[in-house]
Amino acid sequence: AYEAKLHPSESDLKVWGAFVTEEVLARYNYLSLAWYSVVFRRKDTGRLSRRIVRSSADFPIFLHECGSFQKVYCPLACDGKQPKFFYKGTKPENYLYGLEELKRGVMICSGERDAMNVAGLGYYPVWLNSETAVLPEHVFTSLRHMAKKIYNIPDIDATGVARGNALALQYMELYTVELPKWLLHYRDYRGKPRKDLRDFLELRPSKKEFEGLVETALQ
Repeated sequence: AYEAKLHPSESDLKVWGAFVTEEVLARYNYLSLAWYSVVFRRKDTGRLSRRIVRSSADFPIFLHECGSFQKVYCPLACDGKQPKFFYKGTKPENYLYGLEELKRGVMICSGERDAMNVAGLGYYPVWLNSETAVLPEHVFTSLRHMAKKIYNIPDIDATGVARGNALALQYMELYTVELPKWLLHYRDYRGKPRKDLRDFLELRPSKKEFEGLVETALQ
């Protein structure tokens, strides 16, 4: 069970990035939650119990409605006590988020916050559940029929670079948008190096600068 807010708060939107609006989240079927509950069996008594997790300015909660399944997403969960995301329903293997909303231009993103910023900038993002998830050949072929160019925006940490290179070698028609390496010199709220598109847009909230990266993308 859960309770959705009528509108996302200012702090809810802030966690997504500078170019994400309430309209963008609604277009991609995201709800801001006031709370959600889970039912579990207690280890000490064996009885069923119910736990309510409430959102706050420091702990926003979102629900992504994906038809056959739902994804509960807590982007700031980092202490190991609370999962960053979990599913309700049946998620198909290697599900490609954003495919239903795709119209004309395609950008493959490394995560949903990157993707929503791309959508806010006027492009059409798709994204897998993780960088290490597989993009099937038949799905890429379908994307090729929908757009003149397909761009990938990998993270610039070791995993992101490795996966970006692998995808570029697998699909030679793909264009790779390279984020600047100076991002790694900055730290996020967890003290870790910044590495993704949302980080770049937070430090450089300019559509023109992003378009510059797109224009210099190479196969």
